[in-house]
Amino acid sequence: MRRREKLITDVLVFVISIFAGIQITTSICYTFFHQHFMKCPNVTSNTQNQNIAKVPIEPFIEELGDFQFNPGPKKKLVLVGVMTSSQYFDTRDWAIRMTWLKSIPGDVVFFVGNSTDPAPPGMPLIRLNRVPDNVYPPQGKVFEMLKYLHENHADKYEYFIRADDDAFIKGQELGSLLKSLNSEEKIYMGHYGQGVPGEIGKLGMGKDYWFCIGGPGVIFSHRALTALAPNLDTCKDNTFTSHEDTELGRCVEKYLKIKCKSNRKVRAIFYQNYREVKGTFSHELGKKESHAFTLHPVKNSSFVIRLALHFKDDEIKWLKRKADSLRNELEMVKRGMASKQLERLSMPMMKYLHNIEYFNRKHEPKKASVKFWYDTGDDTAQWEHIEMESIYSMANIHQAPKQKLSVKKHDETVQNAVRALLNHYWEGVDNIKFKKFLRAYRYMSPIQGVQHLLQVYLLQRKTENGYYNGTFMASQRLLPLKFTEEVDLFKRHFDINTKYNNSNGGGQMKEINLIMPIAGKLEAFVRFTETLEKIFKRTLENLKVILVIYKDPEGAWVKQIAMMKRLASQYPSMKLEVTLLTGDFARGVALQHGMKNCSNDSLLLFIDIDMAITETFLHQVRVNTIYGKQVYFPIYFSQFDPESICYKPNCKNNHYLFGKDDGFWRYFSFGMVSIYKKDFLEVGGYDTKIEGWGKEDIDFYELCLRSNLTAIRAPDLSLIHIYHPKFCSHDLNDEQYKMCLDSKSGIFGSRHQEARAVYRLPEILNK
Repeated sequence: MRRREKLITDVLVFVISIFAGIQITTSICYTFFHQHFMKCPNVTSNTQNQNIAKVPIEPFIEELGDFQFNPGPKKKLVLVGVMTSSQYFDTRDWAIRMTWLKSIPGDVVFFVGNSTDPAPPGMPLIRLNRVPDNVYPPQGKVFEMLKYLHENHADKYEYFIRADDDAFIKGQELGSLLKSLNSEEKIYMGHYGQGVPGEIGKLGMGKDYWFCIGGPGVIFSHRALTALAPNLDTCKDNTFTSHEDTELGRCVEKYLKIKCKSNRKVRAIFYQNYREVKGTFSHELGKKESHAFTLHPVKNSSFVIRLALHFKDDEIKWLKRKADSLRNELEMVKRGMASKQLERLSMPMMKYLHNIEYFNRKHEPKKASVKFWYDTGDDTAQWEHIEMESIYSMANIHQAPKQKLSVKKHDETVQNAVRALLNHYWEGVDNIKFKKFLRAYRYMSPIQGVQHLLQVYLLQRKTENGYYNGTFMASQRLLPLKFTEEVDLFKRHFDINTKYNNSNGGGQMKEINLIMPIAGKLEAFVRFTETLEKIFKRTLENLKVILVIYKDPEGAWVKQIAMMKRLASQYPSMKLEVTLLTGDFARGVALQHGMKNCSNDSLLLFIDIDMAITETFLHQVRVNTIYGKQVYFPIYFSQFDPESICYKPNCKNNHYLFGKDDGFWRYFSFGMVSIYKKDFLEVGGYDTKIEGWGKEDIDFYELCLRSNLTAIRAPDLSLIHIYHPKFCSHDLNDEQYKMCLDSKSGIFGSRHQEARAVYRLPEILNK
């Protein structure tokens, strides 16, 4: 009996277990497989060898959140499809959503492959289930995306753009371009190409066929997409290469019979950055980037932010110019200016101009002439002439009249300034357009004012002779002087850094590594030591003095080390490091030795022993030297021989006098410089092959100009070159020897003092 009861119990438990298993399996299948569009096995079937049937995978899954496509019936301008991968959700895709997505005059949606990784909230996403997500090139992804766009939205948008997730798009400019086109035409537009040099002619398309490169973006009109869509599967199944843009181009060539709609101007609009394949756009941004509508590649999301800020800055500048234009036009209307041309004149300084004339050389009467205020009795007036890359000026008597414009991107700066000055002036006037700046003259008189004469190259469309030169004159008379407050600027300038002030507004000042090469010159060293002592008495300066001393036979180096050690022992905030060298003096070699023990983020100041400095100069070094961005080349004041002023030896000389007879600003010298060590090394450093005096500073300055660093040049009242007799060794090479002689002759005295000396010597004057 007990056995029978046990058997019945076991059977019941077995049956209940089977039914429980069926129920659990069905629940799991419904919950998991249903979400992935697969049919569950029919576990309740009585068939023993049942086949597991699957529903075909849905090709597209939309995860749109609050986003809505254009509901119609009126078409929106553009739908941008961004091809991406789930690994870039939080980097490239985030940067796009934070920047250019908001500027698109239409909609933007992201496409990934069959990834199941969750997308960030608020990101409109289409999952293309039939293609892998992380395969490159994304050939299948392109065809599937275009197929989705056609099947779901072909009649809701005028244009469709296939874009990479490492592209940057300017929405406003893109909108202007699309509105100028006709979406009823078959348009296939982008940055045209034929493949890399080794692939040209081997891509399965016509020899002269140009396809649109995918990176910077490809535009399809709705008509082109509609005509292409029925053939997408065929093209996808019959590829010749693994490239997605090449195969898309082959498909367009075969079925639409059109090429990439492009020319050189359009190619520049869809900008492909060939010089930085890794895609950082870390170089200095210029007119090519400003002119472009799309830029590719930008693989680092931080540089997407940089581009967005740069173009926003461009937009702000344009708006400010527009505001100035409107403000000036309003001012002119208030003043009752009736001249039609002057009403169109758009110059920020317009309210200060009293006389503006235009001379059209093509139609100008013979008697017309350009009149300056030139007064032969005004010896304070100065002339300057700017042409191409040179400026002709006598403002600095220690330079040749012709000088290269020592400004980075000088030509572009001048051209943009003149274009901003004149472009609006010609708007609507006989189809005349400013083409480029040719030359300019400036007459500047402290008594009369300033006059500019600009000669520009103009284009006049729809005329037999479509170009000619135009000459403009702008005059500004100076207003009477008004004094509202008298301030001792000199005193304020030199009191900038006290014991209680610092450059960081509360924290410790950045340490400056002052590196000085020395060979003898004990008297000058004593003077520099006294200068440092004055600074440390007045401030808690954070300064490390690095001396690179060449041993001299007289033993001056021993005294120099002793003096500096004494100073370091008196002032705890001063650090000292000494490096001893032997052999012939070479400034570049010495400076390179001096920085060896400094870390890469150290602020370096290269200086010579004949300089007089103040704490203000050290403050300027900290302010004007920026890690990774900026290097400071101060323009210092160089003293004349004091005997040319007082005509007797051992003149008492005030170092901080800046008159014409006291000295001159040394625009042509680049030896004093402050820079971070990492920037110094990346630029290339000093040429250590140069021996003796000079040239290494000029070579280094030119390296900085060619780098991505901004070189700051400005006169500094707190940096003085103390006069000392100069000796030029015959052992120098010809170029160095000439430079040394030029420098030596330039410090004898001012032109006026030398003239006075000659007039006092009849034996010379009467020759």
